[in-house]
Amino acid sequence: MSELEDIRQRKLQELQAQMQQSNAEAQQNQLEKQQIEAYVRQHMSKEAVERFGNIKIAFPEKAEKALLIMATALQRGQIKHIDDKILKTLLEKLQSKTEFKIRG
Repeated sequence: MSELEDIRQRKLQELQAQMQQSNAEAQQNQLEKQQIEAYVRQHMSKEAVERFGNIKIAFPEKAEKALLIMATALQRGQIKHIDDKILKTLLEKLQSKTEFKIRG
């Protein structure tokens, strides 16, 4: 029975180590997202920040995609400031890619 307990104990320790690593990676990803969002928000108008906040609450996945696109565009110098009009256009383009129309 001792050998079986040793195996169980090792397996438990391995699982705990994996959980800790997974938690650390999740925290790192969350920190990176917060940094990217802070960077993008610096370049957004007040109206765009409000709209982005609403989208983030209602559609978190869409907000994340938009955030990454905006961050990339800012880093590449394609845009310098994000106003509400630019954000609306981006969101419409994201919507059109994910929407399916069924005609009967």
